[in-house]
Amino acid sequence: MSVKIHLLSFEGCPNAERARGALRAVLAQAGLPARWGEADLRSPDCPEVWRGFPSPTVLVDGADVLTGDRERRGTSSCRVGAVPDEARIAAAVSRRTRSFASLTALPAAVAGLLPVGFCPACYPAWAGLLSALGLGAVSERVLAPLTAALLVAAVGGLAYQARRRGRYGALAAGIVGGAAMYAGQFLLRAWPVKGLGIALLIGASLWNILPRRRRPENCPACAAGQ
Repeated sequence: MSVKIHLLSFEGCPNAERARGALRAVLAQAGLPARWGEADLRSPDCPEVWRGFPSPTVLVDGADVLTGDRERRGTSSCRVGAVPDEARIAAAVSRRTRSFASLTALPAAVAGLLPVGFCPACYPAWAGLLSALGLGAVSERVLAPLTAALLVAAVGGLAYQARRRGRYGALAAGIVGGAAMYAGQFLLRAWPVKGLGIALLIGASLWNILPRRRRPENCPACAAGQ
């Protein structure tokens, strides 16, 4: 997933280089390229909605990693108090990448709601809907490989999060849920098994989205120039 990062500062800011170092460390740890945009808060080219942010400010997908603000108009000044450190930047980047990777389980769970093999009376309705979308009627020959591909993507996303955040319980739930959903849909033809699998997949996805509880961290003393 692409995460957009911007560093806002102005010439002479005593903490700008410190923020750059924190960005390099966080992106390297996350396995992301060390690329971000920079804007001079006192330059005429700086967007008006950013001019009031203090220096330095790190925006991840448009939000200040310290306050969550997306715009601040006015005149910039040195940031007083906390500065964007590795912990705050890493938390913001992790939230963005976690949401993307975790939600890959949801399309697979939705595919499991298609009623192939369980409700022949529903076929005309599904066929009409999909035909209107230009997809033709649902057949098991189409749905089985599609579901398998979505399940592989779902487990891949959960495995990525397990490696980064240590939530192996969510990965295990996703694997069991995917296997149960596929077996219940195409092998056993058993709705309870399929329903359990869907519930486990959705639960694993939501489990990964929930943030870990972190102890508040005391920010280091501000530089003498702040």
